Formats: sequence, C-alpha cells, structure tokens
Amino acid sequence: MAAEFDPYQAWLGITKGPQPPNHYELLGLSLFTSEPPVIAEAANEQAAKIMAAAKGPYVPIGKKLLEELKAARALLLNAQNRRDYDARLRAELGLPAPHGSAPAMRAAAAPLGSPAASRPAAV
Repeated sequence: MAAEFDPYQAWLGITKGPQPPNHYELLGLSLFTSEPPVIAEAANEQAAKIMAAAKGPYVPIGKKLLEELKAARALLLNAQNRRDYDARLRAELGLPAPHGSAPAMRAAAAPLGSPAASRPAAV
C-alpha cells in the first residue's frame, strides 16, 4: 500500500510532529519569531512553494494549505493574538513562559490544532 500523500512534507519540507504543524513550522520560522517583515516574507515564500506544486489533482489540497498559511500569517502578524498563541504553544510544548511574562494559560486555551486556535482575529 502506498503511503498517503503528505503535502507538508512534499511541498514545505515539514517532516516531524503532528499535522497540521504549528503556525511557526508552517511558515518555516523559528519558534516565537515576532518580526512582522520576517513573518510576512516567510508566508509569501511558503505560499509560492504551494502554488508552484499544487497542480492537477492536488489543487484542492493546495487551496487548503494556502488557507492555513493565510490564517497563520494573520495570527502571527497581530501582536496580541501572537502573544496569546505563543502562551498556548508554550503550554502545549511544556516550555516555560519567557522571563518577565505572565504564566501561560493552560486550562481555558483551545487546543492548538482546533479551528478556534487557528482563527485569525479581525484586523
């Protein structure tokens, strides 16, 4: 039996961890990157890879990934939403809160893979 097609690996080189990946992995960024120009450029580069590869029967998968990229870009470019997301991601990964910040929210946060966690805020 052939392995199921993994567009994250095939098109973006993301081979580890749960799918879909967190927003930083999806954009090809180091965890907790906060510079807007870096985030925007990474999103554009990843989108270009997907658009170049998503042909024929892969168009629907490409559209889905482009929507994920759009959501990740919007969330990470909004400073407050990024801080909230980072707190949830740190909690999920078992990482300590950065020095001098409030403790990460654990109980009330939506799981990172859920639609609520990925939904960008209105800007």
